[in-house]
Amino acid sequence: MKTLILALAAGVIVTLPLKAQEATKFEVGTHLGASILIPEGGSTAVVVGIPGAGTAAGLFPPIYLTFYAHNLMIEPQLAFVYESSGGNGLIDAALQVGYLIQPTSAGSPYFAFHGLTVNAFGDGSSTEWAAGASLGYRQVVKNALGLRLEARYRRFFESHLNDIGIVFGVGAAIH
Repeated sequence: MKTLILALAAGVIVTLPLKAQEATKFEVGTHLGASILIPEGGSTAVVVGIPGAGTAAGLFPPIYLTFYAHNLMIEPQLAFVYESSGGNGLIDAALQVGYLIQPTSAGSPYFAFHGLTVNAFGDGSSTEWAAGASLGYRQVVKNALGLRLEARYRRFFESHLNDIGIVFGVGAAIH
């Protein structure tokens, strides 16, 4: 009897998380991480953010909302910064579209492509566009917490800046 109970418990523990990725309808979270910024003809800089790893070359943490449809991940990201004394600020928006390799398991590698815009307003208004790709791994914990580790590359077109980063994402998995 004791063996049967242990076998059933092990079966439940093993099979419950197997559908965790697939059962997730969306996830809300933020990032922390680091970027190596490599401008053409300039000095390389390392930017670390906790929270951070946002759309503005890693400076500000975005809020992301990821929608899942089996293998497909669609993730808008948004960051906003405003400085009251000068009326300056940034609005950063990104869209990442990814593919989960193993959508029915609790953990899955994925790859994604993304585009983003950084809009500065106030004294020095400007718009910067970038695009890139990433490789990552997503783990769902207790069917409620989405954890991600992602390596990414982005190219900022106006400033000719290369951004190589590593991102850790933490989000609430909603079913």
